[in-house]
Amino acid sequence: MVGDAYGELSIKSRREFFQHRIRMRILVYILFAITLLLAGFLLRADAWRGNTELHTLLETAATVLALFTGAMALIRYYAKKNSLFLLVGSGFLGAAVLDAYHAAITSSFLADRTPSALSALTPWSGTTSRVLLSLVMCASLFVWRRETQPAGTAKIKESVVYVLVGAWTLITFLLFALVRLPPAYYPDFIIHRPAELAPALLFSLAAAGYLWKGLWKRDDFEHWLVLSLIVGAASHMFYMAFSKTLFDTLYIADHMLKILGYLLVLTGLFISMFSIFKSETENAARLKRVNESLANEIAVRQQVEEDLRETQAGLEARVEARTADLAHVNEALQAEIGERTRAEHAAEAASRAKSEFLANMSHEIRTPLNGIMGMTDLALDTDLTREQREYLETAKLLGDSLLTVINDILDFSKIEAGKIDLEAIDFDLRDCLEATLKTLALRGDEKGLELLCEIAPEVPEVVRWDSSRLRQVVVNLVGNAIKFTNEGEVALKVCTEISNGENCTLHFTVSDTGVGIPAEKQKSIFDPFIQADASTTRKYGGTGLGLTISTRLVAMMGGNIWVESKIGRGTQFHFTMRLGVSDAKVIEVGAIAPPEILRGVRVLVVDDNRTNRRILEGMLKRWDMRPVSVEGGEQALIALSTAHERQEPYGLVLTDMHMPKMDGFSLIERIRQKPELSTATIMMLTSAGHRGDAARCQ
Repeated sequence: MVGDAYGELSIKSRREFFQHRIRMRILVYILFAITLLLAGFLLRADAWRGNTELHTLLETAATVLALFTGAMALIRYYAKKNSLFLLVGSGFLGAAVLDAYHAAITSSFLADRTPSALSALTPWSGTTSRVLLSLVMCASLFVWRRETQPAGTAKIKESVVYVLVGAWTLITFLLFALVRLPPAYYPDFIIHRPAELAPALLFSLAAAGYLWKGLWKRDDFEHWLVLSLIVGAASHMFYMAFSKTLFDTLYIADHMLKILGYLLVLTGLFISMFSIFKSETENAARLKRVNESLANEIAVRQQVEEDLRETQAGLEARVEARTADLAHVNEALQAEIGERTRAEHAAEAASRAKSEFLANMSHEIRTPLNGIMGMTDLALDTDLTREQREYLETAKLLGDSLLTVINDILDFSKIEAGKIDLEAIDFDLRDCLEATLKTLALRGDEKGLELLCEIAPEVPEVVRWDSSRLRQVVVNLVGNAIKFTNEGEVALKVCTEISNGENCTLHFTVSDTGVGIPAEKQKSIFDPFIQADASTTRKYGGTGLGLTISTRLVAMMGGNIWVESKIGRGTQFHFTMRLGVSDAKVIEVGAIAPPEILRGVRVLVVDDNRTNRRILEGMLKRWDMRPVSVEGGEQALIALSTAHERQEPYGLVLTDMHMPKMDGFSLIERIRQKPELSTATIMMLTSAGHRGDAARCQ
């Protein structure tokens, strides 16, 4: 009786909670609509005006939000098929393309490039994305109605949706590029922009339809979608319809409301995705509890069998009866084990399906983002004001960051899905590592860091394995070292650990003089989405996947990875890799001077970095040259003068470009001022050159 009363009370409490939530959401809708209309009346009398640059900035922000919202909606659709998310994702991606076109074609640097005047082109081209989105919202209601009918079991085809949205976008481009548009503003009418009534009516119909649909009462995504539709209806019914001129207060406010509408839908998508992941986590936890219970039951059954065997001698009759009973129990247990195995296979298949889906979405996500970044690069090559260039450079930086995040996530998902194949080819290890470090040299030079590479003489010259994946691991580790090092050096060292002729195991070490990693964090940093400190996600950025991807790739290539670090003393990342050894004659590496030319030549090495001097001395000694190293320009001049007095001049001077007190250029000028010292050949070394360095050397 107590249990029944508790159950009735719990059901009653849940019913009251849902009724209260419905009432609160209705109140929010009413207050939200009233607030938007009152704000419109207040802004209508405001005489403030914006400009083309502000309009371009708002449309660029709307483009990025629409693109991200569309991608998230399609991810949600492919995770659990639902036609609503297919239409929302396609509509927002189409709106993103149209908003990007609108922002570009109406910007100040593309003005007067179309048959239509800017006063007509700007309002008409801005309306098309809203009309498309409102039509898609109305279409989603029609599709939902058809699919809920008893006979309407056929799902809408993805190709049909993509073709229709693409056709709308293409026709829009041709319309604005070829047709001279009529005026959009009619000051003598009560409604100055009657064309805005079309999207206002469509958004209003969509909002009414979703309210009638009723899923907003329990579905969080549709609740946020209704809020977005209210924003769309209000913005076009009042803000744009009563806007008197381009860039007035109502016009700018409408663009801000459009961004708000996109943000509301994006918020609903994040909540929906979170609920899916939460449900999957609860299912996994439930399965784990079932497995533990089954394991305990198996242990009990095994103990029972052991007891029966011990009493077999004196209790044969009872043992036979018990054995018969146990056979029935084992059959039931085997059935349970079979169910558990099928459940595990289903869970693994679902996990693989999700990973394969993310891996296959690479083209669909990166293609539009690359298009936006390419258009931004083209815009940066045009004549821009300082403020415009700053806006576009910021947009490009954000696009690069987003592309990096997407690339990391997609690489990780490909590894999880088992879609990364390793390609074994012959390549020159030293050329591969030097070319890889050249791509990172500029970043190190911008922070004033020494970027070093030391490859032991016994390391084979030509090896066989996947060079692109080796470069990816080196870029991840050296890039991290540069990011977390503010001064000092970053060094890559390679040596041979095991060699048996046909194969060898190489030991790679990436060391830096950066901030270091706490001991308690050194294991967790190899886990996905984990960094050494929560604050680094704000200070340094990144996805936390670089080390995870590197760990998986190293394991696939037959190696191991680990870290050694102390706070404030830098970090050393070690990884091993098993490579095949190829014949060096197979790959043409270019002509090399005969060793007799270099044997016995005296060389003066000038570098303020002790590690650099050690590396150069080792290389020169292997060529039978006679190196002498100093750490600065003054010591170099003294060494040259001393060698001249002893009639043992240096044949070659290797000097670093960037040194304290006296840099490489100053040292050369001092040498050229003394003819008796300028007989040696001078070679200047630098990790990253700057504009004008080549002309200065000449």
